[in-house]
Amino acid sequence: MTTLSPENSLSAMLSASFILVKRKPPIDKTEWDSFFDKNGHLAKSRDFICVNILERGLHPFVRTEAWKFLTGYYSWQSSQDDRLTVNSMRRKNYNALCQMYEKIQPLLENLHRNFIETQNNIAYDLQRLYDKDPLGNVLIDKKRLEKTLLLSYVCNNQAEYQRGFHEMVMLFQIMVEHDHEIFWLFQFFLQKTVRTGSELRDPLLP
Repeated sequence: MTTLSPENSLSAMLSASFILVKRKPPIDKTEWDSFFDKNGHLAKSRDFICVNILERGLHPFVRTEAWKFLTGYYSWQSSQDDRLTVNSMRRKNYNALCQMYEKIQPLLENLHRNFIETQNNIAYDLQRLYDKDPLGNVLIDKKRLEKTLLLSYVCNNQAEYQRGFHEMVMLFQIMVEHDHEIFWLFQFFLQKTVRTGSELRDPLLP
């Protein structure tokens, strides 16, 4: 029978103590709402909120709105009215981009070699993507994923498509409801991780 040395015994007790320490629960809707004043301005500092998110995580009911702050979709200084205006403008801008894309897509498919190669890479990644839950229910719409990825590529023509982008868009599609939200969340994700000289400029910034 193997016995623990005094040193190993102390290490084991410390490890057990760490495991038994009760971690604070994820930030739920009630606590998240308490971070704002009556006008929807944040009453807590950005650092305070980010540290708590990092250490504790977010309840699923909070993730959609919290990620909009974390990615830059919403300004940390915005009010509730500001956010309603921003969301409306993002929807309009997204619809305008979609109309533009629909007009030039046939030309891109016929003449633009890089577009065709990117289109094929996206199709390959999406084909391998498992889109069902353990019960077999479809979680995501691959056609919506493809549209978001191709539109993003056209709007960021020097930010080349990279493996794994489809998985990030998939997470955004699961997290939020509307196509314009998925698209803009992904754009802000790109600006934080794939800096290029031709970033898609946020039309709501000066």
